Amino acid sequence: MMTMAVYRVTPDGKKIVIREEHEVTPIKMIPLVDNWPPCRCPRHRLPGLVATTR
Repeated sequence: MMTMAVYRVTPDGKKIVIREEHEVTPIKMIPLVDNWPPCRCPRHRLPGLVATTR
C-alpha cells in the first residue's frame, strides 16, 4: 500500500489541498493503450518528428 494526496502550490508557496491523503494499491502492470497521443516534448520526441503547438 501507499498513500496519495493531490494539492496545488500557489506562486507564493502556499499548499492548497485538493484531495486529502488516502491509501491506494499500486498496480503491478500498466496496461498498454493507445488512448493518448505520443508525447511531443523534446525529451521524448521521435527522430524526424516535428512538434506542433495548439
